[in-house]
Amino acid sequence: MEVFEWIEQHFALIECTTNKLFYDEMESQSFRCLPIIYEPFDVNNRAHWRDRGAMFDYLHSCGDGKLMDFGPGDGWPSLIVAPYVKEVVGVEGAKRRERVCRENAERLGVSNASFIHVEPGEALPFDNETFDGVMAASSLEQAPDAKESLREV
Repeated sequence: MEVFEWIEQHFALIECTTNKLFYDEMESQSFRCLPIIYEPFDVNNRAHWRDRGAMFDYLHSCGDGKLMDFGPGDGWPSLIVAPYVKEVVGVEGAKRRERVCRENAERLGVSNASFIHVEPGEALPFDNETFDGVMAASSLEQAPDAKESLREV
């Protein structure tokens, strides 16, 4: 018997998305270990330098205008690029993650980042060319239809 057949026979399966399974339940998607957002920058921590490098990659690619962050999770990279850009709008598919992003922005005193909830797979509530750049860190691959989400973004 093939493993998936065995699973179907022995468990009551329900259809579930990543958002429902993980992100709407987790207090912190990153386990509160993000530099700047949860931890002070530590020059001796290689992961913090990697995070800093990723931030500059986003800024180099997206510019300093109005940016969209597709799937910000706990506010990364929205909240770390915000001091260097005009505005950041985070589009989050999980309601709890959107709330966490807003709370983190408030706690950090970031006033040019806002966050909205849009159910995965739904059309984004923006006109074309609203943004000067788009960031999507570990998010498109979790969309119900990644190709369609990429087209929409």
